Amino acid sequence: MDLRIYLVTIALVSTLVNSQQNDDRQFVVMSSTETPLSSNLHDDQIFFDDQFELPRSFSEAEHRLNKFELKLSQVQRALEKMLEVHGAKVDQDDTTAPTSDISKIEEVVKDKLKLHKSCENISTQIETKLEEIKEHLLKKVVKAKFSTTELEKVKRDVITDVSSQLNSAKKHIFKLKKKLDFTNEKLDEVTKVVDDLEKNETTKVGEVVKNCGEVLRGGNATSGVYTIKPTGASKPFEVVCDMETKGGGWTYVLRRFNGSQDFYLNWTDYKNGFGHLDEEFWLGLEHLYELTGGKSNELLFVFTNLEGKILYSHYKEFQIGGEEESYAIKVVKDYSGDGGQSFLTHLNWKFSTLDKQDAYGGCVKTYRAPWWYGPACFHVQLTYSEFHGFSQSLKDVKMMVRGGALVVRSCLFSRATHLFGVPWLQPELEGREDDG
Repeated sequence: MDLRIYLVTIALVSTLVNSQQNDDRQFVVMSSTETPLSSNLHDDQIFFDDQFELPRSFSEAEHRLNKFELKLSQVQRALEKMLEVHGAKVDQDDTTAPTSDISKIEEVVKDKLKLHKSCENISTQIETKLEEIKEHLLKKVVKAKFSTTELEKVKRDVITDVSSQLNSAKKHIFKLKKKLDFTNEKLDEVTKVVDDLEKNETTKVGEVVKNCGEVLRGGNATSGVYTIKPTGASKPFEVVCDMETKGGGWTYVLRRFNGSQDFYLNWTDYKNGFGHLDEEFWLGLEHLYELTGGKSNELLFVFTNLEGKILYSHYKEFQIGGEEESYAIKVVKDYSGDGGQSFLTHLNWKFSTLDKQDAYGGCVKTYRAPWWYGPACFHVQLTYSEFHGFSQSLKDVKMMVRGGALVVRSCLFSRATHLFGVPWLQPELEGREDDG
């Protein structure tokens, strides 16, 4: 920007000089006589008449300006010398010069004075322009200093902001690291508990589990069909496990929901079981005995009425006898729930079918349903042939047992449940030992 200002200045000076050149040449030559001034001007035409070209650099512009100032001073000196010469001549020839010569001399003097004044005007204009350039450059310098100050301020602000954000990020990373360390500690605790559980309470590789509780403990938290082999059973058999209701680990004994399966069958059918595990079925009295005989168990009835309401009848202890005792109910107690406790009255009642009846076997024929019958026939009956047609009908019914429940350490496992949301780690199963 500064170089361009200098170049404009040089161009302006050249224009001013050239504008005066035509006027100057009118009095440079008088008739056939040349004065020292006209000779000097002719010599200077090399400077004035050359085609002006813009300088290529600041140093070249400065050089041209200095050269012009030198030429200008030479013109002034020539003018002064010419005035001195003509002044002396006028004084010498004052008495003898003709009137016409005197007039010519006066005209020459006027022209020279006019030239001198023109040179002074040019000099004044040059000085004015130089002052303007100086003032402009001064403003540029001040502005540049101001811009530098602003830039430094912006730089400091950016550095401060970045440093602040970096410190905040470091603090956040530190907090996240602490949380990660805490989580890793808890994970180590849970891993140790799981390892201990696998060592002490899960089955060996290739060994069939005893009941649905062990299936759940082994990490299978999905309800479905599994193969088990309770203690004392002659061979493994398939069962349906419920891993969701009341903490999971339940083994289905009976399932009815649409009346598709005939339940008015004989002793052998009820002893060995019938139906399909993915439909309605009866597990079998012998399997129920293998699961509960001589062991601590729970019994759970789940009723769904026609309005869709679900009711529960939970008995904390339940056990039946073997076939020689007609699979009589040996233990049923500690009721809880909202489905009714009528099954408590069936204690010691034996199971009867149409082809194998005890003293109350007539109830089988009356209600067309094998069951545990007593003096009042029954208080709870789930095997009548017309599932949706007898008395207060149900939409769905389940009878399930849980062999001794699960052995868990409530504190650690409830913590694991909190961390991982594992549904099979429930504190309510604490304190019961599975031997079935």
